[in-house]
Amino acid sequence: MTKAILFDYGGTLDSEGWHWSSQFFQAITKYLPNLERKVVDRAFLQADGELYNEPEVVSFGLFAHIKRHWEIMASTISQNA
Repeated sequence: MTKAILFDYGGTLDSEGWHWSSQFFQAITKYLPNLERKVVDRAFLQADGELYNEPEVVSFGLFAHIKRHWEIMASTISQNA
């Protein structure tokens, strides 16, 4: 039995058309103003890929998903800073 179908995720319907990577960039650069957009974009894509391969992600709610995404991004950025 299908509980839900997620047909859009990434900014179009869930954040007034402002993509999540842009939101993450704005939030991060409040604390790291010299961080380049390409570094954040790379970390964002890295987090997407890693989350895709984490079996437990299917049980995450939105908050847990975003929290884990931030954790992966922070790790990626700190390794490349």
